[in-house]
Amino acid sequence: MRLHKRFIWIAPPALLLLWISSIPFWGELWHAVHRNAISYGGLTIVVPSSFYLRESESGPAMWRLSLGYPMFHTAYGLISMYGGQNKHAFVYATDYRTFAFGVTTAAYEDGFVFSGSQRVPMAGTVADCLEFRTPNDGTEALIRCAVENSPVVFFYRGHPRYIPVFLSTLRSVSTSGA
Repeated sequence: MRLHKRFIWIAPPALLLLWISSIPFWGELWHAVHRNAISYGGLTIVVPSSFYLRESESGPAMWRLSLGYPMFHTAYGLISMYGGQNKHAFVYATDYRTFAFGVTTAAYEDGFVFSGSQRVPMAGTVADCLEFRTPNDGTEALIRCAVENSPVVFFYRGHPRYIPVFLSTLRSVSTSGA
C-alpha cells in the first residue's frame, strides 16, 4: 500500500516534467507524422522544420516553443494566417493606409512600438510588412504582413530570434497548384 501512495505523489510531477521537456521537440514530432506544407487561401505554405501546426477557426497557426514554456517566460514563435476565406484581396494602392492604421493601433494598444516596415517578395507578388517591438527590452516582436492580391494576412508574434524563420517562410510561399 505504501508503494501505491508514493506512486500517486510521484507520478503527476514526473508526467508534468516529461511533458514540459518534450515541448522543444513538438515541431520535429509534427513533421514526422504530417506533411511539410499546408494549403491556405490559395497559397502553399511550408511549415518551418522546428514549428508545428495547429488549426483554429480563424486559420492555421504554426508554433515554435522552447523548454519551460508555458511555465516560464521562454522564447517562442507564432506564425499565423488569417483571411483565407475572405473575398477581399489586399491591394496596396487602396488598402495599405487602412491596414497600417489598424495594425499600428492594435500594436500600440498591446504595448508595442513601431520598429520598421519592409516588402517581402513571395509567390510572384509581395507582402507588405510592419514590425513592432516591446519598448524596453525588445524581447518580443510583432509583425503583420498583407499579401498583395490575396486575402491572406500573415502574423508573427514572439522572440526576435525567430524573425528570420518567419521571413524565410514568407519567401517560400507559392500559389497552390504551382
